[in-house]
Amino acid sequence: MVPLAKASNTVDTEAKLEDPATIGASGMTMIASADLSPVIQKDPEEEGGVSIYTVEEGDTISKIAKNHAITVNTILWANDLDNVDEIRPGDQIFILPIAGLKHIVAEGDRIDAIAKKYHGDKDRIIAFNELPADGRLEVGGEIIIPDGYKEAPQKPTGVFDRREYATSSGGSATDISGWRTPEGKAGTGHRFPYGYCTWYVASKRFVPWGGNAGTWLYNAKALGYKTGKSPRPGSIVVTTENRYYGHVALVEKVAGGEITVSEMNYVGWGKTNRRTLSTGSRSIKGYIY
Repeated sequence: MVPLAKASNTVDTEAKLEDPATIGASGMTMIASADLSPVIQKDPEEEGGVSIYTVEEGDTISKIAKNHAITVNTILWANDLDNVDEIRPGDQIFILPIAGLKHIVAEGDRIDAIAKKYHGDKDRIIAFNELPADGRLEVGGEIIIPDGYKEAPQKPTGVFDRREYATSSGGSATDISGWRTPEGKAGTGHRFPYGYCTWYVASKRFVPWGGNAGTWLYNAKALGYKTGKSPRPGSIVVTTENRYYGHVALVEKVAGGEITVSEMNYVGWGKTNRRTLSTGSRSIKGYIY
């Protein structure tokens, strides 16, 4: 797998170097401006949860959705896209295994009300999630609503969208969706296998959702967490750099049209490194705040 042309991909750590003089306080092995291709290993977390599709000439979102038996909305959500015209040949996009939405069961939730809210079929929800026949739910549990979708929120007359614009210091190129941020203690959320990018980021940020890296944007949005295209220090960046499961990293710095990220399992399993990417890289699918 070779990073897309727009990614700077300047790596300042290297798994095979073990000179103690190059090891910083963080335990990262630092080198100067090595230009490396990633050797990311497969993440076993929920294998098969996402695939990556390379857009071909003549493709449209609706065509891709039809070919994968999912909905247009599922593709837009999984890739934090605002409209169907944002893709172009050569882009890589996440494909989820089923069209639908995830719902976290809250106190008082009932299967009928959930099915109505998301325009789903009650019996299909019960069957897909292997629920008891009466649709009994467990508070705090996660369920998938196959082919479900949310109504787009209506904007009051005279009220404009909150829209920011890209700047070299990390402005936004798109709307920010969601209304909350993961505010728990780092490392106390979902448990991920050690050595992978997901484990590293979840040790630095509170990550309450599961799934391999390629599902993180979708899963975070489904839980109401803020996502968007604006690179901010401390945010989680989701990319298609692993052709199997996607990739996640932590944004450490934003400057001059580039982001500096820290990550694991990019130069080698269980190895941490820092590198820079262009904020315009089309391998970047979005950020979780």
